Amino acid sequence: MQGQTVDATVRFSNGAGNPSQPDNVPDVRGMAVTFQLPDGSRTDISAQSVPRFPFSTPGAFIEAHPVFAHAPDRRPGRPRR
Repeated sequence: MQGQTVDATVRFSNGAGNPSQPDNVPDVRGMAVTFQLPDGSRTDISAQSVPRFPFSTPGAFIEAHPVFAHAPDRRPGRPRR
């Protein structure tokens, strides 16, 4: 939270995508944030409020959605993976 100001675009949504739907209807809500960084790149965050989690264990989640840490490729002209 130190350094220069970063521009951000934030969007809130309801699960149906219906702008006429009342705010008090229980459904999935969403929030998307894009940060426009000083170097010209951007970082995106997307979140949803889902009333349940589709996996019974952390291991089942990881099996379905492998999570890997990647270091940037240091070779010139190679994108980050």
